[in-house]
Amino acid sequence: MLRTYRALLKRDKLKWVDEVPGNLSKDKGAFVFVTILDKDMPGSAGKDSLVEFFKSSLLYDSQLDLKRDTDFGREVEL
Repeated sequence: MLRTYRALLKRDKLKWVDEVPGNLSKDKGAFVFVTILDKDMPGSAGKDSLVEFFKSSLLYDSQLDLKRDTDFGREVEL
């Protein structure tokens, strides 16, 4: 039976993005078909789309120390 799972391929490593196949063994390999998708994947919008965007980013494992901007806006005369 064929199932579809989302994964990120980096060099020779495959990292699961959403659901992890439950029937895989660490000792055995699995035959897979790989389809390279464009950056803008259809159907990626949803309540978790920002989280998924960062998870699938090439910078995901880079351990960058990002901080939120403390700018709370500006006063504007109307």
